[in-house]
Amino acid sequence: MKRLRFDRIGLDALRLEETARPTIAPGQALVRVKAAGLNPSDFTNIKGGFAQTTLPRTPGRDFAGIVEEGPADRIGAEVWGAGGELGFTQDGTHAEFVVVPAASLVPKPAQLSFAASAAAGVPFLAAYAALIQAAQIQEGETALIIGAAGAVGRAACQLAQWRKARVLGVDRQASEVPGVEMIASSEDVAAQVRERTQNRGVNVCLDAVGGPLFPVALASLALGGRLAVIIAKGDGKVTFDLRDFYHRELRLLGVDTLKSGLVESAKVYRELARLFESGVLSSSEPEQVHLQDGIDAYRRLEAGKPGKIVLVT
Repeated sequence: MKRLRFDRIGLDALRLEETARPTIAPGQALVRVKAAGLNPSDFTNIKGGFAQTTLPRTPGRDFAGIVEEGPADRIGAEVWGAGGELGFTQDGTHAEFVVVPAASLVPKPAQLSFAASAAAGVPFLAAYAALIQAAQIQEGETALIIGAAGAVGRAACQLAQWRKARVLGVDRQASEVPGVEMIASSEDVAAQVRERTQNRGVNVCLDAVGGPLFPVALASLALGGRLAVIIAKGDGKVTFDLRDFYHRELRLLGVDTLKSGLVESAKVYRELARLFESGVLSSSEPEQVHLQDGIDAYRRLEAGKPGKIVLVT
């Protein structure tokens, strides 16, 4: 089979290679990968951003594909999934095949293509973990999504709307996002939030950008507001007024989806599949790049090219 592989830190170490098709042990399944998302964390991984990664390694966190080997009643099933081990301590999905626990197999949303399913995977997993599981957003609350036009941001907007929350969004260009009141990051975001919420602020904020707007996020929160953080940029350091923080009874929630393995993440994937199939959530067709051109796709990610890319086989 073909796979991407790196044996040292740095994008120049990434290569395409041929290797034997994996074998499975009892309790495992072999999935033919039809599409796999290319996520910012995949690039960060190759650049040495995760201490848990063991080398050599095939990157790739999520997949949509067809079960080729495993439990007899699952052979031929169209499945999707992700796990914190994939691409880090276990070979990932930027390959023609991936080995996963049979217990983690989840049917992909029937109406989504393999590419659209793969594009939705990690972004919706991260947004669900942050907004639904950690922040526990409720009907009637107001959410602020920082990075609302990105993959995770758009997923978060849909999930907040599913929970019947009002959604404000921040992005560099104030791109339109369906059902979201957008604010450009060049504006005084906190002032705009106060103006649009009768000076109350928002109940929940998701920072999907990772640091630059952290002070803005805190300033935008209402009394008792919750800020969920899923990413850190640069050196990861921020400062804030601790007195203001406790006087306003704010809560800061760190969310790391890499702590959830394939079997645990499958619980979220089942719920997401239900929501996609009911029409509550949607995923558009992403740009598709063949696995053999995967290294060029990584270089485009490094260059900051916009748009979601999935690798297909």
